[in-house]
Amino acid sequence: MKQNWDEPLFEVKSTRELLLLRPTRFAIYIFACLFPIVMQVSMAYVLSNVLGLLQHSGAADWRRTIIWAAVFALGAPLLQLTSRYLRIGYMRDTLLDLRRLVFQRILSLSYQTFSRRSRDSYVSKLTNDINLFEKDFFLSLLNVIFAVGAATVSLILILLEDLVFGIIIAILAAALMLIARLFRQPLVNTREAIMQENELFSLKIGNFFSGLEIIRLNRVEEHFKEDTDAQSLQLEEAKYRGRFLQQLQELVLSKTSTLMTLVTVAYVGIMMAQGKMSLAIAALLLQLQGNIAWPLISLFDMRNRLIASNKIFQTLIESPGDETVLAEREAASANVEAAGAKILLNKQQAVIVEAERRSTLNLLSQDIILTDLTYKFADAQEPVLRQADLHLQGGGKYLLKGVSGSGKTTLLNLLSGAFRDYEGEITYGGISFRDIDEESFNEGTALILQDVYLFETTIRENICLFKKYSDIEVERAVQIAGLSGLTKQLQQGLDTELTENGHNLSGGERQRISIARAIIKGSRLLLADEITSAIDPNLGREIEQGILNLPMTVVAISHRYYDGVSDRYDGVIELKQGKLALYPSDYYFSGKRHWPEAGREVTNV
Repeated sequence: MKQNWDEPLFEVKSTRELLLLRPTRFAIYIFACLFPIVMQVSMAYVLSNVLGLLQHSGAADWRRTIIWAAVFALGAPLLQLTSRYLRIGYMRDTLLDLRRLVFQRILSLSYQTFSRRSRDSYVSKLTNDINLFEKDFFLSLLNVIFAVGAATVSLILILLEDLVFGIIIAILAAALMLIARLFRQPLVNTREAIMQENELFSLKIGNFFSGLEIIRLNRVEEHFKEDTDAQSLQLEEAKYRGRFLQQLQELVLSKTSTLMTLVTVAYVGIMMAQGKMSLAIAALLLQLQGNIAWPLISLFDMRNRLIASNKIFQTLIESPGDETVLAEREAASANVEAAGAKILLNKQQAVIVEAERRSTLNLLSQDIILTDLTYKFADAQEPVLRQADLHLQGGGKYLLKGVSGSGKTTLLNLLSGAFRDYEGEITYGGISFRDIDEESFNEGTALILQDVYLFETTIRENICLFKKYSDIEVERAVQIAGLSGLTKQLQQGLDTELTENGHNLSGGERQRISIARAIIKGSRLLLADEITSAIDPNLGREIEQGILNLPMTVVAISHRYYDGVSDRYDGVIELKQGKLALYPSDYYFSGKRHWPEAGREVTNV
């Protein structure tokens, strides 16, 4: 389903915008974060009143203080529970928004852009990075709100009780803030370094376990162990630097806070000795000063974490090739606007979109023409394809041949739209590929790879890919794909549950499911990449026979020759030195073929 990029969530570019997606609930969240301040200040007044009673009191004073203490004892837990309840729901929904945002940004990447990074790095984003953001961001936000609120309220109360002392505390608090500011950037840098090292470590470990069998067979465990140990050391060193800076900041700030406490004790001691301050007020000032110093120490650390969390957020929502994604969206919007269809805001929109979809599907049933096609990888010296020409008949069945590394898979990626930064022209039914709606094109195209991915669900769902099809449509796909024998053998038939990636099926059965997928979605174009190379030759023969009977255009890479099957293809495409030549299959397999001369790269069937 095409992503609706107009949804506010997918326009979010900062943590502030993420939080304000639900402004009312965010205001409630801030309000709930302030509840502990009420409890803290209440505690200070209750304790100061108790101490004041020791200096001079009557029975009425004791009764009043006991009542307030009881109210506080009962009200504090209730306030705490209420605060937690109001905060948790908002945190849950905001984190859900973040996961949706990150996941959709990854899904929006083109295949080419997506492939610039390891798949493990995307997994790390959706697990490690989001978990790190969750741990740091909301805890830090809560403490920042609490610290600012507690320090502000306490300073105001101190100023109301004693203006001179309030000014002294304000100066010391400013000094505390200045010291903390010096640590801010180094701490942010260390957190970013830890995040980067975590991603690299996850990538190394993922690659190690993915190739564990090959590593053991070739007895190179020691090399990978040393590599993993080195990466682990770098990660731990980054954590060590972070802990050292953190502890150094805490030490400096705690000593400054102790100085504030000593100044407070000296001030209230002098004032009490001069008879200018009661024991209750002295106790209150001591507690309120503590409500400034210690929350401020927490504030600086948590603010630094909050800034680091924002960096993590930017990493989460930014993807390799963001400029490419933006250009693709703008190009798609321009094409849509030029077509004058999808900007409609009435009932005609659905009719026009459906007409475009059908039109695109019809194009895929027609001739495919490549003209002066050139493609070069960014880090390659020579192009894979250079001004190649090819003309394929709609509905034809074609084998794609060439030596290993000649660019056969690259050609399939160009035909499927996975690679779009090519020079020259690719047309379907006379329409430039660049002008064809991507969503409709994908709907009418099937790509079958050597390694078929199957989900841990039923065979039926693996064929239908969680879309609704009638039993008649499913049975037709099963029959054409040659799966009828398998489903009859299984007790649960199509409703048989598959294990992880379909490991309870053979390679041939897995390939047949992928063919059934192409049939049931009504594909007009099938692109197959070495789908029979890793399975039994007899099974390979049956699968290629099934492909030849499919009602669609087929371009298949295959190194195998099946007598009586391979020569039934309409033609054989040979890729050599960046050029394409097309031969009749019987002529190609006769052994009489010769590479066309310059200027005659294409021989039409």
